[in-house]
Amino acid sequence: ILAPSFRGDHLTLTRQMFFLPHSHRVVLAGTPYKSREEAALLIWTPETKAIKRIPNLLDEHTYIADAWDRDSLLCYRRKSLSEPPARATGRAFFLYNLTTFHSRPIELRDCEFRFHADHPIVRSTDGGRIAGRTDGSESSVDIRDLRDNSVVTIKTQSNFSIVNYRFSRDGNRFVILSVYRQLVRGTEDGTRCLSDVPLISVYDPDSGRLLFERQILDYIKPYAKKYYKLPAAENVSVK
Repeated sequence: ILAPSFRGDHLTLTRQMFFLPHSHRVVLAGTPYKSREEAALLIWTPETKAIKRIPNLLDEHTYIADAWDRDSLLCYRRKSLSEPPARATGRAFFLYNLTTFHSRPIELRDCEFRFHADHPIVRSTDGGRIAGRTDGSESSVDIRDLRDNSVVTIKTQSNFSIVNYRFSRDGNRFVILSVYRQLVRGTEDGTRCLSDVPLISVYDPDSGRLLFERQILDYIKPYAKKYYKLPAAENVSVK
């Protein structure tokens, strides 16, 4: 499969490749190898090598944003061609069903979808709530209930940077992975240089209340010069 060229082809501005959840199928924008067809949305099944082409979905206004579930894609249309797709305002989001080939609108806000983030938005298993970083902030997340538009904002300390976040499978917990910098004894230069220390925090998504948090120092251990320094790093974690 050939991805679109980078010579101004609008399809290069689409998130180009990802697996559908709970499936081995791959969704991407491109052209089957040695095909003269125009680039389009493709569904590729590696086991069978089958490629399903869906034309007339992507154009200069319409883009794939993410895989929503095993049968649906999150897409959006931008109003103006003069604005970069990732920062376009007033985008209209919709879900495109890969089985029925029908679309239905979904209410998402521009600030909730960050095109260049690893996980622009995450959603609960039942699809009732979404979460994304607060616009303009690296230390808070907004959880919005799509059913009544209520918003719960979860803030970490101002010196923390949020790296990732997820709902639990039952939707009753919300987990944030963040990092902060501190001196870590037992690692090389641990008395002089700051290290990025990951922190896992578990919240109640309904109230935003912190339920549990724990430092994680395992990833720092390989940087300890000698084995006898490792227990010191473990002691910091225990405290």
